[in-house]
Amino acid sequence: MIWRDRLLVATWENLGEPDQRREIPGYQELLENDADQDGSISFDEFPAEYKLFDRPEASDEGAIRMGLKQILSRIDANGDKKVSMLEWMIFNGLYNAMLKDHGLLSIRLGGQGDVTGSHAEFLTKQHIPEVPSPLAYRDKLYLIKNGGILTRIDLPSGQEDYRKRIGTSGSYYASPVGVGPYVVFASRSGVITLVAADGEFKVESKNDLDE
Repeated sequence: MIWRDRLLVATWENLGEPDQRREIPGYQELLENDADQDGSISFDEFPAEYKLFDRPEASDEGAIRMGLKQILSRIDANGDKKVSMLEWMIFNGLYNAMLKDHGLLSIRLGGQGDVTGSHAEFLTKQHIPEVPSPLAYRDKLYLIKNGGILTRIDLPSGQEDYRKRIGTSGSYYASPVGVGPYVVFASRSGVITLVAADGEFKVESKNDLDE
């Protein structure tokens, strides 16, 4: 979105924020599950508890997570339904290359050429919505993410006003809407929450559509 002389972009990294990622085990740790002692880990031997990412705030969808076991066919380069040390090392390199910062990016308009250092900055790198667009309303910017976690940023200063839970958990896909003195949020479960657009954080009302 455009706000005055700035382009505001909520960028999302598929692996999520650091607290949502899970540590990739080393190959020697995996070998503890090598039941047939052949020096590799078959798909059947691979432990199910290792996760690529985990988003527990999406509680109304049974949480959103991906186990490493779900992507073994992509790691298994030779198709023998086993993961060798070399294949695991290659996967680790690709995984680490994928890890990038995401966040609310503010780009000042009017630059020429590469403006990364002169015109672009992250206003925040935490609690970025996976789906909902940010809302710029009355010189404030609102970000709502899974779990009903609301972040409000003062746009003229770029400083965070607050980060609060609005009281309705679960997933959020709808983007917030500014209406008069309120900002309206709709959860996936059908709860409509009105938050005061001015002053301190205050939930004005909640309406459960029951669907």
